[in-house]
Amino acid sequence: MQGRAILFTGVGEVGLGEFDIPTLAPGEVLIEVHASAISPGTEMRSLAGLQPNSESFPFIPGYAAAGKVIAATEGTEE
Repeated sequence: MQGRAILFTGVGEVGLGEFDIPTLAPGEVLIEVHASAISPGTEMRSLAGLQPNSESFPFIPGYAAAGKVIAATEGTEE
């Protein structure tokens, strides 16, 4: 299954891209995100290339999200 997201593609560069949605592991949920916040601190420093230990480009920003659960698995990973 494919998803679409805003991507930070390089220093000061933002784009739209597709990504593979991984298979859910036991106890995980898949959320259709309706809104996501981008941190004016951490993620803006990442976009500027100034955040220590930031993910490498390209990456999907936004760690505060709201949406609808569209799939779930039972159990827990052992």
